[in-house]
Amino acid sequence: MNDESVFRNQSDLKWEKMLSELGKDSPVYAILRTDPSTNATILLIEFPTSIHIPKHTHEKSETHFLLAGSHLFENNVTGQRFDVRAGGYFYLPGKIMQLGFPLEPRPSLFWSPGGRLIG
Repeated sequence: MNDESVFRNQSDLKWEKMLSELGKDSPVYAILRTDPSTNATILLIEFPTSIHIPKHTHEKSETHFLLAGSHLFENNVTGQRFDVRAGGYFYLPGKIMQLGFPLEPRPSLFWSPGGRLIG
């Protein structure tokens, strides 16, 4: 068990581009914490522009807390769409094909239990 406390201010964060081929329009992310025993990761993602996130899935579940803005998510298995707004939450189990549309450029808080992107 890891009892390490973590404190981060925005000025402490190391931001990296998610899609470097998009240049200044690329979403950026900063890792807040990775659990060393489970690889569960908490990260902050900021979308400078509205973009389409193509169909993809993750090995494990993902949980989203939207700090600001609005994102439209689609579960490609059920066709269900959900417009998550500031203060909203959504969870998808692993291996669910999905896509997304950040509708407003804003920061989002994402929690990922160590699942890598599958495709």
